[in-house]
Amino acid sequence: MQKMWTHDRMKKTAAMLAVLLAVLFFYSPISLLPSTVEAKSVSDMQDEIDSLSQQIKDLENKMSANQSKLADEKARQEQLTEQILNVEQQVSLYNTKIDEVNEMIAAKEAEISAKEEEIAESEELFAARLRRMYITNTSSSTLSTLLSASSFSDFLNRYEILKRISQEDRSAIEELNVQKTEYETLKAELDSQKAELKEASDAVNEKYTQLQSMYAESEQAESSILDANKQYMENAEKYKKEQDALEQEIQELLQNEGSDEAYGDGQLKWPVPTRSYISSYFGWRTLYGQPNYHKGIDIPGSAGTNIVAADAGKVLKVSKLTYGYGWHVIIDHGNGVSTLYAHCSRLDVSVGDYVEKGQVVAGIGTTGNSTGNHVHFEVRINGVQQNPLNYVKQPS
Repeated sequence: MQKMWTHDRMKKTAAMLAVLLAVLFFYSPISLLPSTVEAKSVSDMQDEIDSLSQQIKDLENKMSANQSKLADEKARQEQLTEQILNVEQQVSLYNTKIDEVNEMIAAKEAEISAKEEEIAESEELFAARLRRMYITNTSSSTLSTLLSASSFSDFLNRYEILKRISQEDRSAIEELNVQKTEYETLKAELDSQKAELKEASDAVNEKYTQLQSMYAESEQAESSILDANKQYMENAEKYKKEQDALEQEIQELLQNEGSDEAYGDGQLKWPVPTRSYISSYFGWRTLYGQPNYHKGIDIPGSAGTNIVAADAGKVLKVSKLTYGYGWHVIIDHGNGVSTLYAHCSRLDVSVGDYVEKGQVVAGIGTTGNSTGNHVHFEVRINGVQQNPLNYVKQPS
């Protein structure tokens, strides 16, 4: 009996323990459970935004460089086009000259051919006349001597024969020989001229082919640059969309992380007491030759000039970047208001610090994406950048 009671008691105890464990499991605070996803802080997301800004800047610089390359290629194409037109004119001129020489050669060849026929006919008639003459008036030995001449010139040069040739016949033959020689010399000169023109024409045609090839290469380079710019623009748009998404998250997180109540009096103070000049205002501007929306105001000053908190608040972010905002501070002033101080040369506060209005938080510098010593000052209302001049008064 005792044994049964002990057994039942053990069963009841085990059941109670099971119920107790279940209650502990279901009603334990969620923070006690292991977390697999760590939420991003405002600082983390701002770093991502700054990184994206730098990537966008790099892309814009590449596009700007490509615009210069495109201009160079366009100028090169204009030069090549001018050279090609000039060479085309030279080719046309050489072709015209070659055609003219060919016509002259053809005409002279026709004249030479006609003269050759005329000379041959005259020689044949004259030779026949001489044969008749010497058959009638000379001995067989004399005729044999004449007919044994090695050439017509030899025939004419023989003294006995020349004595019997009339002056008229000899003049006609000599004139025909001179004309034949002149025409042959002229034809040789024309052939030489034609060869020279052909050589020059071939050189010009080769230059023309080279220029066309260079122009095609330039067009290919231009096409590659345009393709690269298109890709750069697509990437830049992608990064800007990612920035917008992160900015939206920052708005929501600032509302969650920021204090619901103002730390100070809610009246923002000018962030650089010793400087009043604004070198770049809030809104659209041109930066590096590209349209750029400026989300704050730039107040220039010498390196190290003190930057003060615009109002009391809690430091949400302190970061030392080599791009974007560079070294910068974000302060939450409560009630949805925060301020940012960028491009600093030094940082005098840490995350979590509570600062008073007018307290020195940093020094003017030119870190990150900056072209000179200044502080980039932003005012955010519920995470959205606003025109600072709507909240602070510029000293006169």
